[in-house]
Amino acid sequence: MRILIKPRTWVEKRLDTDRIFCQKFNFISIFSSQDFSPLPDQPNILKLEFDDITETDIPQVHADGRPLILFNREHAEKIVRFIQTVNRRKILAVHCDAGISRSGAVGEQLNEYFNRIMEDAPDDYAKFFKDNDDIIPNRRVAKILHEVLEEFFVREKGKQYSDGGTSNVVL
Repeated sequence: MRILIKPRTWVEKRLDTDRIFCQKFNFISIFSSQDFSPLPDQPNILKLEFDDITETDIPQVHADGRPLILFNREHAEKIVRFIQTVNRRKILAVHCDAGISRSGAVGEQLNEYFNRIMEDAPDDYAKFFKDNDDIIPNRRVAKILHEVLEEFFVREKGKQYSDGGTSNVVL
C-alpha cells in the first residue's frame, strides 16, 4: 500500500482544482481541536480530531481554556478499522496541518505494519521513506498506534493459523 504524508494545504489546493480528487485516494484527515477537516464525508475518508501534543506538553488547553485533545486508543482503533475497509490498491494520503508530525506518525506505523509485516511490499515500504523524508513523527501517536497495530497483527495471524488464512479481524 503506497502511503503519502501531506500538509493540509496540499489537500485544499487540489480540492479547489480537481473535481474527482477525493476519489483518487484513500484519506486519513487529521485536524486540530480548533479546526475542521477540509474533506467531505465519504467512505474512503477517515476524519480524526486530535492535537499535535504529548501528555508532557504544558498547557493542555487552548488560549481560551478549551482542552486540547490527546491522541488515544480510540483514534488508533478507528485507523485500523478504516484501513481494513479501503481499497489498498489506491494510494493512502494522510494529512495534518503541516504534514510532519501527526500524519508522519500515522504513516510511519501503517507503512511498517502493512508494507513489511502484513504484506511483503518492499517497494512500497522503501518508497514511503523516499517520498516522506521530512517527517518528524509525534511519538505519542506512534507509540499508541504501534501498540494497537501489534494487537491487531497478533489476532490476525492467530486467526489465519486457525481458519486457514481467511480472516477479516475487526477491532
